[in-house]
Amino acid sequence: MAFAAGLLGKMKLAFYTQLESGAIIPIPFPLQYNPSTFNVTHGSCYDATKLPLYGDKSKKFLSVRPRTLTMDLNFDGTGASPSNFGSIIPPGVNLVDVQVKAFLTLAMDIQGPLHEPFNIVVVWGTFLMKGIVKSAVVTYNFFDRDGRPLRAKIAVTVEERLSHKKAVEEVGPQSADLTKSITVVDGDTLPNLCEATYGNAALYLEIARVNHLDNYRKLKPGMQLVFPPIVQTT
Repeated sequence: MAFAAGLLGKMKLAFYTQLESGAIIPIPFPLQYNPSTFNVTHGSCYDATKLPLYGDKSKKFLSVRPRTLTMDLNFDGTGASPSNFGSIIPPGVNLVDVQVKAFLTLAMDIQGPLHEPFNIVVVWGTFLMKGIVKSAVVTYNFFDRDGRPLRAKIAVTVEERLSHKKAVEEVGPQSADLTKSITVVDGDTLPNLCEATYGNAALYLEIARVNHLDNYRKLKPGMQLVFPPIVQTT
């Protein structure tokens, strides 16, 4: 990732939900400190099933995995923070407790009619990720004489949230080298479905075996048949 020099500024976090109308309601979550580092993991998913005709392991590309971001957020209640958080907290209320509870409530609590926690967006310089908080591990590491926490760290893991439409567009699931599920309609025959899927009607016996069909001639409308990737020899 490339950041423009001198433009990092303060990392911005916001929790949000998207209404049925399409409107997005953000809830900013200000930070006392930028994280010293954060990590972004990229990955791909490959099919590791056995090919029906050969028993070899398939290494067909399936999809790009959602990115995962990990970072530590630090909270301070000693008064050493340059922010003005303390000015909005009533006397006698523990600043660290308030901040940690606020973050966990927004990140992890199920929100009413949404039936799920809020989404989160992370923005820092030119980096932007929208996702969900997969985990938040709180470590209290400095205490007052009465035992109240004065400093805390939350190790946060955010998983990118990709829309189903985008994932489908990236993968191209109609390709013959990916496993497909086909719903039988009236008039379908297994040889015809194999011809349409693989360009080879002669594969009908193999597909009947994969789907545990006792009689391939008796397909019923509404049946779900699996058509896995098959390597064909010429």
